[in-house]
Formats: sequence, C-alpha cells, structure tokens
Amino acid sequence: MSEPNEKSKQESCGCGCCGGKGMSGKAWLIVAIILLLVVALALWSNAAVPAPAEPAASAVKPAAVVPTRVAALYPELAVGALHSATVAELEPPVILKSTAVTMTQADFDAEIAKAPAALQPKLKAQPLFLLEQLVTRQLLLAEVRAAAKAAGQTVGPADDKALIQAELGKIVKDVVVSDAEAKQFYDANVLFVSVREEQILAGRYGIQSIPVQILFDKGGKEVWRHAGFIPQAELEKTIADKL
Repeated sequence: MSEPNEKSKQESCGCGCCGGKGMSGKAWLIVAIILLLVVALALWSNAAVPAPAEPAASAVKPAAVVPTRVAALYPELAVGALHSATVAELEPPVILKSTAVTMTQADFDAEIAKAPAALQPKLKAQPLFLLEQLVTRQLLLAEVRAAAKAAGQTVGPADDKALIQAELGKIVKDVVVSDAEAKQFYDANVLFVSVREEQILAGRYGIQSIPVQILFDKGGKEVWRHAGFIPQAELEKTIADKL
C-alpha cells in the first residue's frame, strides 16, 4: 500500500474523532458555538455588578434653638423683672427691649450719672442689678399708664407716682394685716444686717448701696430685692404678695 501523500496528512486531524479525516463544516459550527458560550459565561461572571443605590439621606432637622434666659445665666442676680428675660443680640445702642420698654446704653449711662460720684464705679460693676431696678420701674409705669389711657385718663410724667400707688392699692385692697401680726412676722423673719460689720456677707449678695431690702422664701431663695427707700405700705404689700 502506498503512503498517503503530503496533502492527505495536512487534512487529517489526528484525533480519531473523524476517522482521520478533516472536520466537516457542521462540526466546526458546533465547536464555534461552544467557544462563544464559554467566552460569554466568563465575561458575565467577571462583569462589574452595579452597587445598590445608597438610600437618599433623610433631611435632618436642625435642633430647635432654645432661647437662653437671664435667670439661667445669672440665677443669683436676676430675681425680678429680668428673671424671665431672653438673652438675644440687639441692634446697638439698644441694650434692652420689650413690647413696652426700650433702653439704650445712653439711657443706662444717664441713670448712673445721677448717682453720687463715689457710687458710680460700684454701679458700673453691677450692670445687671442696676438694669433690673431701672426696667422694673419702667415696666410698671408702662402698665399703669396703659391702664389709665384705656380708662380715658390723660396722664403725664407728674402722675407716675400717683398711678403706681393707685395700682398697688387695687392689688392689696383685700389684704388686711393687724399691727400685732406685722410685728410678729417682723420679729420672726426680718434681720437687719450692717454692711460695715458684715462686709463679706454684703459682698456675697452684691450690696452696692444702702439701704437694700431682700426677701427670701422658705427655702432660702431670694425672691425680691429693692434698693433705696421704700414706703411702709409698699413694703408690706410686697411681703404679702411675695410670701
């Protein structure tokens, strides 16, 4: 038998799957399809999977700003009209503003200038205390003036004292205290302190001028303070009202 020629050798696949003969077009098609499937599978397995979308950040509501009250900053100093006042930025030269009263730095300085020269530095060292004393009177005046105008009265600066006395009279008209009761209360609850002898105690309570009247509740908390002379009737009214 003669040996196969060179062309026959090149057409043989040598794998035995085709009996030594070359692959048919159909076989090549099947192989091509398998290769395409393998390549497609490899590409799919290596494909980048998109990361899940991050949930939208919920709108964070800013914490409510609680106004700071004077009493929270100065619990031992603000015991009167400024006790519930709110600390806020004011347009200069205004240093205090309410619905009825507005006070500027010039107003405050003018009040200090009315005091004796030796007392002025001490008043400047206790601005909150002085401011509270000034604004208490102005708030009371604004209230009684508004009440008088609502009643059809014509009022002026000369009527201020009379208006205040009339308003206080309405408040205490039903309060009756006998002399014996007043003396008993005074003896049991009123203590006179000489600031010359008790300088540390005077400094502890910020006494800058005399006389000063201070009321304390049963727990020892200061509930009222007044600097200067005060009429007996007004003091008795205050004691009955505060205690």
